[in-house]
Amino acid sequence: MNSSKKIYKLTKAKWRKISKYFPTELTTNEFSNSRDVYRIVSGIVWVASSNLPWREMPAEYGDWETAYDFFVKSKKYNLWPKVFSDIDKTIDYQKLYFTMPHGSETLLCHFFI
Repeated sequence: MNSSKKIYKLTKAKWRKISKYFPTELTTNEFSNSRDVYRIVSGIVWVASSNLPWREMPAEYGDWETAYDFFVKSKKYNLWPKVFSDIDKTIDYQKLYFTMPHGSETLLCHFFI
């Protein structure tokens, strides 16, 4: 990892600003409460800003597979451009659309739901 790369940490203030983008049907099914969704989204932001594989996501953000699943399910709402525009426009979140975890490696692919 490039040590000069800033890893973004989602603050509660930024969360309050972006939480409106997450539709109720996405956040109330298996992702039961706003605290869980905040933690999951924080993990997704960490992965996007760190340029590290999903499996490297710190445990403080929950299970990486849950974060990845949430990201995949949320793609159909097209909310990520708005989210990253509001929190930090320098984060290259677009690569998340083309990565999926596989074993200990991250494969690049065209994976759309």
